[in-house]
Amino acid sequence: MCGIIGLVLGDKVRSAGEYERIREDFSTMLVAAQARGVDAAGLYVVNAVPGEPGAIVGHTRHATTGSPKDNRNNHPIVDGPLVGVHNGVIYNHKELRRMYGAAAEVDSATILSTLLAGNQQWEALTVQDFQQAMPEVKGSWAIAVSDSRKQAIYLARNDGSPM
Repeated sequence: MCGIIGLVLGDKVRSAGEYERIREDFSTMLVAAQARGVDAAGLYVVNAVPGEPGAIVGHTRHATTGSPKDNRNNHPIVDGPLVGVHNGVIYNHKELRRMYGAAAEVDSATILSTLLAGNQQWEALTVQDFQQAMPEVKGSWAIAVSDSRKQAIYLARNDGSPM
């Protein structure tokens, strides 16, 4: 399984030294998360504008589907306005791919395509979009998904998941 980490930075304007400490703390967290996967690692930043609330989301990958040699399969996965990370295994990823397509071979990419398919107005994602789309995703999953149209992070996991 994979590892997901994150830091919420808030909206404080920081000094260069404070940003260096944040970078060091995040790097330490990312190295610790390698116990969950060493095939690839990545991160994304939400709202990196000084004085605005921001966050950093990271991921360490234990490859299940999709070769880590193809960087599109490594997290974060990007599909249009969505960027996200996933921990778990999607059992019906082939069916979802046939129905909605996917930005990469990895099973995680079908989560984003399923979310996009359910959002027919092409507006920023809402909690309701997750409530409608995610029951279609069978397996074990914990996700962190951001929408560039809204500058928000959605965290979710399926019922019964130990993640």
